[in-house]
Amino acid sequence: MKNRNFQLIETNGIRLRTVVEGSGPLVILLHGWPQCWYLWRHQINPLVNAGFQVAVPDQRGYCGSDKPVEIEAYNIIELTNDVIGIADSLGHEQFIVVGHDWGAPVAWHTALLQPGRVKAVAGLSVPYTRWKARTLTQQQFFGDNFWYMVYFQKPGVAEAEFEADIRKSLRMIYYSGSGDLPTGFRIGKKPASAKFLDGLPDPEHLPAWLTEEDMDYYVEQYQQSGFRGPINWYRNIDRNVELTPQLDSLETGRIQQPAFFIAGTKDPVLRFGRRHGSAHGQMDGGFTWQSVDRRRWPLGANRTPGRSDGSAARFSKICRLKLRFRFQAQGISSTFPVVFRPSSWRCASAASASGKVFSILSFSFPELIQSKSSPARQSSSPRVAA
Repeated sequence: MKNRNFQLIETNGIRLRTVVEGSGPLVILLHGWPQCWYLWRHQINPLVNAGFQVAVPDQRGYCGSDKPVEIEAYNIIELTNDVIGIADSLGHEQFIVVGHDWGAPVAWHTALLQPGRVKAVAGLSVPYTRWKARTLTQQQFFGDNFWYMVYFQKPGVAEAEFEADIRKSLRMIYYSGSGDLPTGFRIGKKPASAKFLDGLPDPEHLPAWLTEEDMDYYVEQYQQSGFRGPINWYRNIDRNVELTPQLDSLETGRIQQPAFFIAGTKDPVLRFGRRHGSAHGQMDGGFTWQSVDRRRWPLGANRTPGRSDGSAARFSKICRLKLRFRFQAQGISSTFPVVFRPSSWRCASAASASGKVFSILSFSFPELIQSKSSPARQSSSPRVAA
């Protein structure tokens, strides 16, 4: 699983360790916090087999990639320019971008800021939103209650907590954000003086979707890189809004490309908008929203090809339904009934009502796979200035 084709891609003034596999139209997969390229380990081969080239970076500040010292180096303009640079390096004018957790805002913003480069966009767990500055990062909006984004603002504090025992920290974070928490269990409120891990459950055994080998790999990566780079992303939340005022406009702040969003019904991120003044973004390019019975880590539903555990079986029971999937291709709008298979999360696949199986990206955007090759880039589009 870890014997991949790694390339150290130079992009936007830094180097990103990137898994690059396959040939054909480019799909860039973006992980979130606290993850790395390994999040997408089960999705790479099916996409390659469907005729895509797949690029999966450790994003800026993470694991095997460069980690700029300056906090402001982790703003959304730099992050989206990193994505554009990957496509440039691999010779693609256009590409599909998919992101999970923090990777989703990067995917949405890449589509918004570079509309001519992004053919289609998908996000998992985090919808496209416009936050009011400071509503997520200032303690005054949370009274005496702990809020992790506020806790992350002071450099060095969260890093010290997580790096004291990386294995325990990751184990607690992954489990607490998963759908494996006992039914009815609620992570209670805690005072503003608390630490991140205070009150989070520490499971005796790992969830079925996370093996000891998986955990060993994540621990090894974070032992080498630490948490400062990843947490610096949170220290740019307000800066991201200030750097992109044009996205407040209904004209320039709408995603025009075909867009797909998936979230777990238990994912707390979906409640943020109601609680913290989010203005949910607009998607005009044929948007589909689908929820599943999961929390934060849906990509781990099945860990082994051809096998599913009890958690995946519960997931498939929820998802074995028909829905209307809209897309716009070459100016023609169409709808298709699709059925999600039990292995949808692992292999990112869907089946038509007739039973023919496609990659979910291939099925969602069929015009993108009519050709097995993507035209090489003639010239690079300008970077967005930070």
